[in-house]
Amino acid sequence: MRIEDKFLIEVSRCDFNNIIQDEWQCMDWDYILKNAMDHNIFQFIYFNLKDTSIIPKHFKLLLESHFNFRKTRTKIMINNYKVVLSKLHVGGVKVILLKGVYLSKKTYADVGLRSFADMDILIHEKDLEKAFEILKGLGYTQSEFDSTTGELLPLSEERLDGYEKELQHFGEFIKLEREPILLPLAIDVHHRLNTVFDSFSFNVNDLLERAVLDNIDDIPVYRMCNEDFLTHLCSHLYWHTQSLRDILDGEDSRLSSYVDIREFIKSNNIDWKLMFERAKQTNLDTLLSYVLYHCQLIFGDVVPNEVYADWDVNCLKEISNSIYDRWITRDTNIKIGTWKQDFINRIFNPNRASQALESFYLEYLEPVLHRGAIFKVVERNDLL
Repeated sequence: MRIEDKFLIEVSRCDFNNIIQDEWQCMDWDYILKNAMDHNIFQFIYFNLKDTSIIPKHFKLLLESHFNFRKTRTKIMINNYKVVLSKLHVGGVKVILLKGVYLSKKTYADVGLRSFADMDILIHEKDLEKAFEILKGLGYTQSEFDSTTGELLPLSEERLDGYEKELQHFGEFIKLEREPILLPLAIDVHHRLNTVFDSFSFNVNDLLERAVLDNIDDIPVYRMCNEDFLTHLCSHLYWHTQSLRDILDGEDSRLSSYVDIREFIKSNNIDWKLMFERAKQTNLDTLLSYVLYHCQLIFGDVVPNEVYADWDVNCLKEISNSIYDRWITRDTNIKIGTWKQDFINRIFNPNRASQALESFYLEYLEPVLHRGAIFKVVERNDLL
C-alpha cells in the first residue's frame, strides 16, 4: 500500500493518537483528497489534524469548509427527524432507529463526523398504518427528489408495489426543507432488513423483542441490541458488495462504512459467541465473518483474537475475491466474476470498477451469450 493509503486508514480512527509520523511530511495531497472524498473520510482528516501543520493550508481551508457544511446539514436533518421520532413515540409506535442517525448522535464525538442521506427506521407490521398516517400528517409523501427541478415526484403504484414486495423498505417518504438550504428529508420505513433475493434473512420479530430503549436528545427511541446492531451494520455493507452498480459507484468498500463498524465495536460490549450463534440461524454468519474479516484487515484491532482464530481464512478469502449481483441474477449465490486483487490491495485501486466489469464480461456474460442466450431488459410493470 502507498504511504497515503496507510495515512488515510490511520487518520480515520476516532481514537487517533495525534502523533505525526515523519513519513507523512512529503505526501501527495491531491491523491489524499480524492480518496478521502471517495471513501467519505475527509471529515476525520480535518477533525484529527486541524490543529497541526501537516495539512497544507489550502487543503485545510477546503476540508474545513466541507466539514462545517456537513455539520450544519446534519444538524438540520437531526432536528427535523427528532420531530418525526417524537410524533411516532407519542402516537404509540415502537420505532427502532437504524444506522446513520443513531451512530451520528451516539457513537461519534461530533455529528460532523457522521452524516447520512436519510433516516432508517424499523417498525412492526401492526404499527405500519399508524406510522404512515403520522408521516403523511407531517407532510412526508412517498416520492423521489428531482435534483434538476428541486421538486418531489410521486412514486408510481408499480414502484410502490415493487418496494413492498421485493426490497427491505417501503417507497421512501420525503419532505422538502427549504430553509436555510433546500434539503430533501428522506425516511426509509423498513418492514424487513433484507431483499427477497438475498440468501440471508433477519427475524424481525426477534429483533423487535430484543430491542433496547434508548434516546436521541431525550426523545425515546429503540435500537437493536449490540449484537443485532453490529450484525445489521455488517449486513448492510455486505449488501452493497452484492451489486455491480454499487461497485461501480465505489460503495462496495467505502472506508467510512468500516469506520462505523470499528467505532460501534469500540463503544459497545459485544457478546461475540452469542452474535455468531444467532447469525448462523438465519444464514448471516458468513457475511458477518466476511465483513469483519475485511474490517480486521484494514484496522487490525477490530476482532478479538479468539474469534479471529476460529475463522477459516482461506474460505473467507475465496468469498472476498468473488463478485455477486442480486439485481442481475436475482440470487446472491450465483457468482458473476472474480477479483484479481485481494481486498486490502483493491480498496484504494482507482481501476477497481473496470476490473469488476471486465471479470463480469469474461466470466459470466460472454459464456452465457456463447450458449445462445438472449438478454432482454424488461420493466418490472411489464411482468405484472
